[in-house]
Amino acid sequence: MAKIQDHFTVVITPNRTWEPAKDICQRIVTAVRRHIDDVADASVDWDVVCSFCGSDWEEEERGDCNCPIGMPVCCEKAIEEWEAKKEAPDA
Repeated sequence: MAKIQDHFTVVITPNRTWEPAKDICQRIVTAVRRHIDDVADASVDWDVVCSFCGSDWEEEERGDCNCPIGMPVCCEKAIEEWEAKKEAPDA
């Protein structure tokens, strides 16, 4: 008979930009592998989220509903920023 098992995950969120954060996370993984016994896996994983609303990052892919391809679909602030950059690409 199958048993229900708890699955625990440790989440560490560095307060840095992408490259330093990636390096910090990799150093943490290396330290965990070296110093902690009985760890099934240690790896760096990430997701891409909107900096305004925190939702998963999604862009229009098909151009449906009169939305241009590439436009973010999560929140008004992301759309406004995207439109402003589209109007002034050199800014």
